[in-house]
Amino acid sequence: MAAMKKKDSLLKSTGLFSVATLMSRILGLIRDSFIAAYIPHVWQDIFWAGFKIPATFRTLFAEGVLSTAFIPLLTRVLARESEEDAIEAAAAVFRALALTVMTAVTLGILFAPLYVPYLLQFPGDDSALFPGLNWRMEAGVWATQVLFPFLFFIALAAWAMGVLNTYRIFFVSAIAPTLFNLSLILGCLLGAKWMNLTGFSLMTFMMGSVIIGGILQFAIQIPSVCRIRYFPPRWASPFHPKVWMFLRMLAPSIFGLAIYQINSIISQTYFASQYGKGGISQMNYAFRLIQFPLGVIGVALATASFPRIAQYFEQDRMEDASKTFVNVMKYMLLIMIPSSAGLIVLGSDIVRLIYDHGHFHEQQWLMPTLHVLIMYSIGIVFYGAVKVLARTFQARHNFRTPVVIGAISVACNIVLCAWFVHRQWPLWSLALSSSIASAVQTLLLIAMMRIKIPQLPLLFLLDFSARVFLASAGMALACWGVLKIIPLYQESFLGLSARVAMGVTVGIGAYLGLGWLLFRGELLAILRKKQ
Repeated sequence: MAAMKKKDSLLKSTGLFSVATLMSRILGLIRDSFIAAYIPHVWQDIFWAGFKIPATFRTLFAEGVLSTAFIPLLTRVLARESEEDAIEAAAAVFRALALTVMTAVTLGILFAPLYVPYLLQFPGDDSALFPGLNWRMEAGVWATQVLFPFLFFIALAAWAMGVLNTYRIFFVSAIAPTLFNLSLILGCLLGAKWMNLTGFSLMTFMMGSVIIGGILQFAIQIPSVCRIRYFPPRWASPFHPKVWMFLRMLAPSIFGLAIYQINSIISQTYFASQYGKGGISQMNYAFRLIQFPLGVIGVALATASFPRIAQYFEQDRMEDASKTFVNVMKYMLLIMIPSSAGLIVLGSDIVRLIYDHGHFHEQQWLMPTLHVLIMYSIGIVFYGAVKVLARTFQARHNFRTPVVIGAISVACNIVLCAWFVHRQWPLWSLALSSSIASAVQTLLLIAMMRIKIPQLPLLFLLDFSARVFLASAGMALACWGVLKIIPLYQESFLGLSARVAMGVTVGIGAYLGLGWLLFRGELLAILRKKQ
């Protein structure tokens, strides 16, 4: 229980999480860069489609469990009962989660031939290897079946993360995904580069790397969970009363998570596959770039603040909860708005630097991926805000509101995607629809938050957003000027690296200079790490 009482600042907790997440995101970009360059283009869509479906269930069973119910459950038991009761409750949830996910994995493998063909709408067959047969569809079914066991280990890793985050131990769980990314990087290098595997053999090798990465992501957290006596789990029935409490807390939002993930599959897989070869891969590569600031800062802030806000609500400390929420939103805006501007201005060089090699370059995927990135970048601030707002509702045990508003956002996104595809708009229109839907979701959540917690200073946040936007606009102008001054003599790795580094350096300098005039107090708070 002592771990729950230690004094730590929100910025310190977020900083530790961000450093670990930064390492993971950098490795994630390297991983995707290698896949884009070394895996033949006809297999890239198959790999990402096969990975997307189990990853969707990962969010449902793993991240969903972590973010909506498990941490509030442990926080409540620790506050109202004892640490021994919390350890027993965690053990019961562990067994219930393991049984549920094993069942889902089995069903996902068995029924893949029935549901995968409806999710992948590849327009015809573009290979002479299997005349008259859409072999990519069958390969997508096979990839989904092979990758599904990955879900089991990631769910256990999320359970461990939930335990550690409840005790405000963030670094180990945040660094765990680096092992997953390293596994795929080594798999890609060993398989494609050094062993010269191709096609089916290369895919089998890569999928083995995915499974190994999932195992490692759970294994690295085991020592830390052992130190606080939660692992190995004690014997506890999966039908323990605390499990039923957990399910009651989870039930209202599990539907919301399900429809959100279905929405993700529909927009990034179903609709993207209709654009032909490369559609799924280009959406994935662009989305990976916006996940960099979202993961390093947006998810870090939401994750680090969630146990704290849940504890304040549990203790009826509304003023402290409101203050923490406002601080989280301020720091999120400080990073997300300039990140959006930076990706739009520097996007061309960034995509060239990270992805435009090998098979990616041969297929001329640069401009389509860049256009998708720009449209995704428009919505970065809304993606980050939704994570913070939804978790604040969940910390107060209000699960219904995010679900209802999430359903509205999903419907908006699907309708827009269908309309854009029908009108034959380019691939980037799918990313634009996602940004618009996230903006709608953010505004509705803020409106409901104002009703639930009337003392929130939303006008202050609006004023603060305007000041950050002005500083970000100045930063974007400075970055644009750098690109005009430093011409791209050749598209070499060193040349692109220099341009991106110079643009980022000048942009950060301009942003901090303007920020010193527009929001000096918040910058000083970050430097002092006092909040």
